[in-house]
Amino acid sequence: MFIFSIKAQNQDTPYYQLINLKIQDENFFIEHSHSEEHYIKRALLKAKIDKYEDAIKDCDTAIKINSKNADYYFARAFLYEKLERYKEAIKDYKQGIKLNPTEAEAYNNKGAVNKKLGNNKKAIRINPNYAEAYNNSGIAEDDAKKYTQAIKDYDKALNLNPNYNVVYYNRAMTYLNLGLFSDAMADYNRAIKFNPDDPEAYNNRGFLKTKMKQYSEAIEDYNKAIELKPEYAVAYNNRGWARLNLGDYNNAIDDFRMAIILNPNKPLYKNNLKQAQEKLPKK
Repeated sequence: MFIFSIKAQNQDTPYYQLINLKIQDENFFIEHSHSEEHYIKRALLKAKIDKYEDAIKDCDTAIKINSKNADYYFARAFLYEKLERYKEAIKDYKQGIKLNPTEAEAYNNKGAVNKKLGNNKKAIRINPNYAEAYNNSGIAEDDAKKYTQAIKDYDKALNLNPNYNVVYYNRAMTYLNLGLFSDAMADYNRAIKFNPDDPEAYNNRGFLKTKMKQYSEAIEDYNKAIELKPEYAVAYNNRGWARLNLGDYNNAIDDFRMAIILNPNKPLYKNNLKQAQEKLPKK
């Protein structure tokens, strides 16, 4: 079995060191002024290095100081969303929108969190040229298995912004759900043309080629994904599956073992390894 990838943020140690230095600066200002702005600045810095719980505490303090600033609620909603605490995120988006009902992006973000089309549509009504809202509406339609409508939303987003790379990526997956493999391939090709250093795009194009039984071509895409992201467990697993289908059992076993090393908590990788081992000739 092969699977789609999930995007993950790489940790860059020098970058983290720089952010920590900036946090220390904000610590100084907070110690001497207790200003709400510095709490929010520190929260956003902490979010950049994935310290979401600590960042939420800073937002809590800023809101206690000034409960009338919509942006503080939007910031905390974003942090809750990162932690998958969606009910709390929606609550903060609602409060922020109550304070600032003309902020189209807030309706859009709220729609992305709760997957309800109404919020994305409201963002579009406020700003009919809001490409991101059409993209999120397309995601919601796809989740609801309304694939034809999802394509229409993605088309609108691309009409507004032809360079909106992630929409090609999302539309390709919807075309795949519709069984329109040629259209999906064309969109993955476009996504890679816009961003040739995106390992997820190569992995997902490889996924499509695997479904089309183009195993050798799929392996080339998985190779590129792994070159760009050497710790990419999903791509190792998917390359192993393609190799398994080509009868290259030993290399498939090596790939599944590497996937397990990188992510030992994924039962799928262990099941695939077992299948490959069972294919080896009996001694």
